[in-house]
Amino acid sequence: MTKYLAPDVLEKAGIKYFDEWAANFGDIITAMELSTDGRTYKARSKFAQFTNVPELQMMFRSFADVKTKEDLNLPVPSIEVVRRSRLPRILRRNWRCTSETSLPGQGRAAEKPQKS
Repeated sequence: MTKYLAPDVLEKAGIKYFDEWAANFGDIITAMELSTDGRTYKARSKFAQFTNVPELQMMFRSFADVKTKEDLNLPVPSIEVVRRSRLPRILRRNWRCTSETSLPGQGRAAEKPQKS
């Protein structure tokens, strides 16, 4: 965003390319991730977190008009707080395995093969 709205700010900071921005404001790590075939792993570089956040905010706020809730003083609707119990309920059922409830082709577990 800064590249398009305030290229002079980046130039003043000595940042010309994205790699320079990433080196200044991002913590890049290399981690193993599962590949698309689902069997092998590949090393991938990715952002882990932002660094130098105060400097990044200062750079952004030099061209962006940031307004907070206190600045705008807009009416905020009230909310209704509903307190509900989040305790789990345990449902107990008395299941019996009968020939009707067994899977087709399984037969009853108690049946023994007959000798001929």
